[in-house]
Amino acid sequence: MRFAIWVLGVLMVVEGALFVIKPVIYSKLAGFFTKGKLPFVGAAIKTAIGVFLLIAARGCQKPLVIIILGLISCGAGFTMMGMESGKLKKMFQWWVERPVWAVRIMGLLAMAVAGLMLYAAGIPE
Repeated sequence: MRFAIWVLGVLMVVEGALFVIKPVIYSKLAGFFTKGKLPFVGAAIKTAIGVFLLIAARGCQKPLVIIILGLISCGAGFTMMGMESGKLKKMFQWWVERPVWAVRIMGLLAMAVAGLMLYAAGIPE
């Protein structure tokens, strides 16, 4: 399980780096999730990642950190699922309209959280 958390963490670092280097990618991705029922797919993915982190935390070096990250992810996902479709689409649209510097800061935050996750997981065996 630790290896799977490492894979997720590395993917998050790559994602954050892409957002820092090419912020337009984030705007296109957020715009993609404004269509139809796709906002709820994003919420389901966020919830699934949170559940995965909660399950995988037992095998990590610092499980409390992974549990906290999993609870945050699940909480955000459940909150998004509880929103009405119009509000959720407006939230994604709001992110589409953010300036480049804001997207870059979000990319840096994503890389920082991913780094924390990698540290808390420990080196895979």
